Amino acid sequence: MECYEDRLCKCGCGGKIEKKKYHTCKGYKIPEFIRGHHIRINNPMHDLEVVKKFLGENSPNKQLQKRLKTTGINNGFYGKTHTDEQKKKWSEERIGTKRTKEDRIKQSIAISGDRHWNWRGGIDCEPYCDAWADSEYKESIKKRDGYMCLNPECNKITNTLCIHHIDYIKKNCHPFNLITICISCNVKANQNREWHKEWYRAIIERRYVL
Repeated sequence: MECYEDRLCKCGCGGKIEKKKYHTCKGYKIPEFIRGHHIRINNPMHDLEVVKKFLGENSPNKQLQKRLKTTGINNGFYGKTHTDEQKKKWSEERIGTKRTKEDRIKQSIAISGDRHWNWRGGIDCEPYCDAWADSEYKESIKKRDGYMCLNPECNKITNTLCIHHIDYIKKNCHPFNLITICISCNVKANQNREWHKEWYRAIIERRYVL
């Protein structure tokens, strides 16, 4: 692939910008970064103050470290197996214990509404803003973000993107309250909401405000 001799990636990696066929088209802007490298300078974790702010006990990384203390060789049952007698006993105990439809409905009701651990006062039933129905508007947000998940800690298990409301208020469709992330990161954002709110807010501010 032919490269621009005088065009190096601005992230500091030293890589050269690859020359594509469409770069010769009139009016097309030659990129300043190798694809995906722009996030290296926009990553909020490069800011010491941001790092200090997000390394609290509610940080997903902290929670992962806690789980690792009881997994693998750190688990007291690591390398051991249950006896055949124990497995047979458990198997016999499960025979005929299929839940009825009434039991499933009763269990569903028991953890629904304000009895669920993640209950937020019914905000999921609130309507979105009018702009949310405009597919072109949501597409413009993805285009602004480079059609990629902007979470630097993304696990990269899916390429399906969605638009996330940073403050979790559906009626607030201001561009700086919207961020493009993958559906995997969007699911994770339903937990530790205050942490994720500040996390994605910092990313947007560093990219488009500061």
